[in-house]
Amino acid sequence: MQLNEAFTKKLATLLQRYAELGCPCSFPRFRALAGFQRPVINLEKEALLQLVRPLYTISDFYDHNIRSEYWQCKTCGSTFYCSFENLHLLPDRWMNSTSISPQFEQYNNIGAAAEPLIVLCFDSIPKVDLSPYARMADEDSFIAYMAQTN
Repeated sequence: MQLNEAFTKKLATLLQRYAELGCPCSFPRFRALAGFQRPVINLEKEALLQLVRPLYTISDFYDHNIRSEYWQCKTCGSTFYCSFENLHLLPDRWMNSTSISPQFEQYNNIGAAAEPLIVLCFDSIPKVDLSPYARMADEDSFIAYMAQTN
């Protein structure tokens, strides 16, 4: 499973907006999506976290032989714990699921509140009911939602 190139470019444009206004940490909707931990694969979250990596100083560590990372924002200095989980979705398929959680928060919220979280690619494996955690949207609505400020 992979996102199309046009949508990946939209995500890159979203990150440029974050950088112009502050940093991704300043957007509650980014933090909510990045920390979303339902047992599904969320392709836009995984793509966004890959694209945002250059904005953070990342250091590896191992907790009980499980690889994790600390991410420190190069703009605001906030730190996040990043964990990885391999999800066994089908008999022959494992996929990674990544989530970050705040450890030391120094950001100023400039983005709009994250309730309810909107997601895009929950053509999820396995099929699950996401309510009341999130609702689905099309690509343009998702980008507009993620970019909205206070």
